[in-house]
Amino acid sequence: MGLVRVVNSGTLYGQLVQNVLHFNNPNDVLTLQAIANLIDGSWLSKITLRQQSDLVWTNILVTSLGDVQTAPFSLVIQRQGQSFSSKSIPSFAAFVLRLSTNRFGRQGRGRVFIPGVNFNSCENGLFTPAEVTQWETNVLPTIRQQFLEANNATLPMVVHHKGGGSDDVTAIQLRNVVGCQRRRMPGVGA
Repeated sequence: MGLVRVVNSGTLYGQLVQNVLHFNNPNDVLTLQAIANLIDGSWLSKITLRQQSDLVWTNILVTSLGDVQTAPFSLVIQRQGQSFSSKSIPSFAAFVLRLSTNRFGRQGRGRVFIPGVNFNSCENGLFTPAEVTQWETNVLPTIRQQFLEANNATLPMVVHHKGGGSDDVTAIQLRNVVGCQRRRMPGVGA
């Protein structure tokens, strides 16, 4: 199996939101179902702590990129954001996780745009120090422990290159600037 792609899908204000993540499953240690359960329990359960309650994750699709004959596995879930706020900012605003590898240049980086930003977590386009501290204290330590190769992770995260190949992620950091998530399918769900 080797390289796997995980697509987390959800809805925010009636629009489809997705995150695409890549992982290395060395020696096929984990089944696709076990990978989906690990993503639900260690990735989504942590990031929903800081996402607004209007966001609901509904599906985790795990596809093997190394073995095309293996059927994808789809896990249907109902995981709601747990950070409540009286106001929300536009649906295209996102937390941005920077993924770093040992490769230099643009190909050595990756980004994950996490939807569901709360109004009270940012000021003037920057995340408040309290919000960054919450991510560094409650969200990122578990994600780093579970998915970084340096921590002997069972399922190490990788940056997958469009031309082929991948590099292990060595660091995951939250940018302090509010990101703008592109819409590849504008109007879906509206």
